[in-house]
Amino acid sequence: MPLDQFHKIVFDLAKANVHHGKSERDGYVHEVKGDKMRVVMGYKPDGSPWLSPWLHTFNHRGGTRERLQYQKGQNVRISAIGTDYRQATVAPGPVSKSFPAPAHANSITGDTFQAGKLRISSNRPDQNGGGDGEHFHDIWIAKEDDNPPQHQDQTGPEDQGSGDSSSQQQSSQQQQQQSGGEPAMKIRVSEKGYLTGVVTDGNNKIRFAAHKQGAKLKFSSGSTTHAIFVDESGIWATGPINIKQDSIPDDDK
Repeated sequence: MPLDQFHKIVFDLAKANVHHGKSERDGYVHEVKGDKMRVVMGYKPDGSPWLSPWLHTFNHRGGTRERLQYQKGQNVRISAIGTDYRQATVAPGPVSKSFPAPAHANSITGDTFQAGKLRISSNRPDQNGGGDGEHFHDIWIAKEDDNPPQHQDQTGPEDQGSGDSSSQQQSSQQQQQQSGGEPAMKIRVSEKGYLTGVVTDGNNKIRFAAHKQGAKLKFSSGSTTHAIFVDESGIWATGPINIKQDSIPDDDK
């Protein structure tokens, strides 16, 4: 093999290794506009952020469409084939202090979702015996949010501890994990045969439920309980049924 051809092969391999090593980068969101964002991919010698071009995310835009909310400071990963960042895409990255896992993630064995006070759980007991043995799906509103700390921008390489994208902050998930929060209202679908909705307001608890044995409406407040239920033998109430104008507002939204 001629020497110049050998040198070219070595050069091409070195160039390919460089491209491969830089094809994916970790960073954090700098700015979001609609379906695009710019990402802080590093810092220049003067300490100013090295920003990506405006990039698209991996959201689905076909027969079904979605726009998942990205926020300033969120850790992300950029994928750029051939290190062409003009055609790169963005995917969610590791947790951080300001953007931890859902507050109730450790309370079940399964999938969790959180958007502020809105929580969704899908409990699937694992093969090792984890979970409570019940398959269920919850949608609920917590009385209080977990309020993780606000994101703070890094000021450059000399101050790596001031932003959420440092490795120390990415490893803070366990410290940031908090209780799921007490539900103000919840809907549960259980594979044991229940469809239940509960609204809690102080001492008042209002419930509707459907079960393979029947259905019921129930109001509880301290020692007072009123319920109407239906089963295979008829329609029943825990007290006399009175007639008055409907005082419960309708939610027409």
